[in-house]
Order: sequence, then structure tokens, then C-alpha cells
Amino acid sequence: TGEFADLPRIFALAWELTEHTDSQLDLSVLASIIKSYQRVEPLTIAELWSLSVVLGVVLIENLRRIGQQVIKARLERERANTLADELLDLHGAELSQPKAPDVDGLLRELDQGTPLPVPFAAQLLQRLRDQGDVGAKVHAWLEHKLQQQDLSTEEAVHHEHSRQASANVTTRNIITSLRWCAALDW
Repeated sequence: TGEFADLPRIFALAWELTEHTDSQLDLSVLASIIKSYQRVEPLTIAELWSLSVVLGVVLIENLRRIGQQVIKARLERERANTLADELLDLHGAELSQPKAPDVDGLLRELDQGTPLPVPFAAQLLQRLRDQGDVGAKVHAWLEHKLQQQDLSTEEAVHHEHSRQASANVTTRNIITSLRWCAALDW
């Protein structure tokens, strides 16, 4: 039943194992979860034989999911950097055409009624910190937008840093577990 209804039981076992251990596998935890599954209904020999392959597939899937999150966050940070450049008029300065950026117009374009992605907000806050009137205006706008999402600017930055750190730890765990799976005498 549930999200694994149409999949082999061994897939559900592998997914639960990686989910509850943050992809950090070891023999004692593996043995414990197999025994737990065996108490309800014994696993077949085919299921047990496929466990090493299924664990590898689940770990790779977990790595793919994290990779997608990293790419999405990177694109949001790049979008924030582009906006920060426009707000600080770096493009005009490079072309030796000084002009004042239309801060209100650029912020209106962003205000589409959708929640701000946290990586975008955190990067924009970082780029525009201590940038005079432009930075203060954008900071106030971001504070207002993030309050609508029940976040403060400090919480948004903290969430983004925590997400990055968590992704790093999980990626390390996945790589280590894949090596462990490859080295284990199944």
C-alpha cells in the first residue's frame, strides 16, 4: 500500500533504509531493517539477492534528486545575481553609460504574487548588503515578501545555508554508501 504499492517490497525496504539513515548505510542498520521486514512476511531469496542492486538504484535516485535541487538553487542564485547587477547598475557602469537603475520598476517586475524562492532571496540579500539606498530599499521589499511566506530575511538565509549543508552531507553519505555497497561481500 502507499507510495510503493506497485513496486517490489525490496524497493520499499531500500527506500526506507536510505530515507531514515540519510543515505548513510552500515551493516547493523541493514540487518536490523531486514529482520523487521522478515517479521511481517519473509523476504524471498530473489528479493534478498536483489537488495544490493536495488540499494544502488535508490542511492543513485537520491543523488539525482539532490542534484536537481542544487541546479534549481543555482539558477535562482544566478537570477538574483543578474537582478543585483541591474539594481547596482553594473552593466551600465561597464559600458560607461551611467544611469540610475529603476529599482521600483525592477521590484514590480518581480512581484508576481508567487512566493520568492529562498535561494534567490538569500543571494539577493547577500549581494545587496551594505549597498546604500538601493540595498535598503530591496532589503525592505524582501522583508515584506518573505513575511508573506512566514519567514524573516535572517530565517531565509539560515534555511538556505542549512539546505546547502544538508545536501553536502547527504551527497557525502550517498557516495560513501555506494562505495560500501560495492565493497560488501553480499
